[in-house]
Amino acid sequence: MTNGYWDFRKPNLFDMIMNGNQGIGNLIRAIYSKYHSDVWIADIEIQMEAPDAEALMASGCTNTFDGTSTEDEVDVKSADVKDNGTTPGVGLRSVKGWGFDENDKWITDTWLSNGTTAVSSTEKWKRLNGVRQATVGSEGDPAGAVTIHEDAGVTETYYTIAAGTLASISSKIFVPTGYNAMIGDLYSQIIDVNHADIDHLIDDGYILRPVYDGEDSAFEWLTTSLRTIAVHGSLPYWYGNTFPQILDGGDDAFIGLYHVTKADDRNITGYHRIRYIIWGD
Repeated sequence: MTNGYWDFRKPNLFDMIMNGNQGIGNLIRAIYSKYHSDVWIADIEIQMEAPDAEALMASGCTNTFDGTSTEDEVDVKSADVKDNGTTPGVGLRSVKGWGFDENDKWITDTWLSNGTTAVSSTEKWKRLNGVRQATVGSEGDPAGAVTIHEDAGVTETYYTIAAGTLASISSKIFVPTGYNAMIGDLYSQIIDVNHADIDHLIDDGYILRPVYDGEDSAFEWLTTSLRTIAVHGSLPYWYGNTFPQILDGGDDAFIGLYHVTKADDRNITGYHRIRYIIWGD
C-alpha cells in the first residue's frame, strides 16, 4: 500500500526535456539563465481522500516540524520491534528526512531505526519537510507505526509513517532565507470514488488551491495571481507552467497546496504529483 513519496534532487533529464503543459524544462532553463544559481526539485506524490473540510494536502503528517530556536536532532521510533536496522529486521530498517539546518542550508539525512527504541538523527534540523522509508527488510514496508518526534522525548510527534506505507508526507514545504521557490507543475487524478454508483464519477470532483506564506506575513491565499485547480471526473489533469508566483524564502516562509472542497460529500481519493522548483545559494 502506498500513501505517497517524495524526493529532493537536482533536475534530471525528464525535467529538462518536458515542456508545454506537461513539463518544467523551460522554467528551469529560465531560472538558470536569470539567477545563475543552483536549482533543486522537490518531487512530491500524495495519495489521499479528499477531506470533509478545507485542509492541507498531506498524508501521515501528524504535525509539521515548525522549527526550533536552536537546531536539534529528531528521533525515530516504531511500535514494532521488527522495524530494526541495528540488528536487521524484516520491516523498516532506516528512514530518510529532508529540510534545512540553522545555517539555512539544505540537508538530507538517513539513519537506522531500532525497533521500539528511539534513535536520534545524525543531522540537526531547523526545519524538517518530510520523512520516508529508506531501506526495508523482506516485508517491504514498516511492520508498525513509525513516529518521528522531538529529540529525547515523544511529547510532540512531527510525522508518522503508518504500518505498510511508504512515507509521511505533506505538500507544505518550508523554504529558507536565500532561496526562492515556485510550483512548477501539478498532476492530479481521481482514482477511487467510495459509493455504489460508479456512473456518478463524472459528477465527482474536488478543488485544490495553492498557498504561499511569506516570512512574518499573514496567511495568504493567492486567489488573484494563482488559479484554483478543479479536478473533475475520471480524466487526469496536468497543470504545467500555470503557477507564476515566486516565494521568497524566510524563517516562516512556506509553499503548499490545500484541498478546498469536494463534491456532494462523497469519499473521493485522489493521486497528486507536485514538482516544486527551488533555487538559491
